[in-house]
Amino acid sequence: MVMKAAYREIYGGAEVLEWREIPTPEPSANEVRVKVVYTSVNRTDSEVVMGNYWLFRLFTGLFRPKYPVPGADVCGIIDKIGAGVTQFQVGDRVVGLNDNSHPTQVEYSVWPEKSSLRKIPSEVSFKDIIACAEGGYYTLNFINKVNMKTGDRVMVNGGTGAIGSSAIQILKQMGCTVVATRGPSTSSSFGA
Repeated sequence: MVMKAAYREIYGGAEVLEWREIPTPEPSANEVRVKVVYTSVNRTDSEVVMGNYWLFRLFTGLFRPKYPVPGADVCGIIDKIGAGVTQFQVGDRVVGLNDNSHPTQVEYSVWPEKSSLRKIPSEVSFKDIIACAEGGYYTLNFINKVNMKTGDRVMVNGGTGAIGSSAIQILKQMGCTVVATRGPSTSSSFGA
């Protein structure tokens, strides 16, 4: 069985990407296969595809991409599970993010059971969850490193981006008072 995938053999901009048919992956023991409903093209994807940062290349391939199919985040439905999987079952709606490059710009993506993959509540749409996956992931990563509590005053520098807008919402939910900045070219206004 084959599937369509975004594919590249060298680092570069959008011009190095092409659609290819590649073998559909099969989950090994302790892995699940996700039928991709949505993935995004975000800041992480752009930097990995272009190979802009040599530090990234230690993980993604020094001179050529180690992983020819780009991606970082995914949401979809588990359609197959490997032996030993206990946390998920076929039919589960899931979202996941791997910022070291993970083949998600495909029709099917295989993930380890013990990864960032999480079940999506039934009331949350795929479209909504994928829109906040990367920003929410980085926000929680930063917030979990700081001991904040209800009533704290927090400044979010860059409140109109994916990470900043996620931070505002999560911090407000935590009961913090939030002050945010935005760039001079941003035309939107908001209150926090």
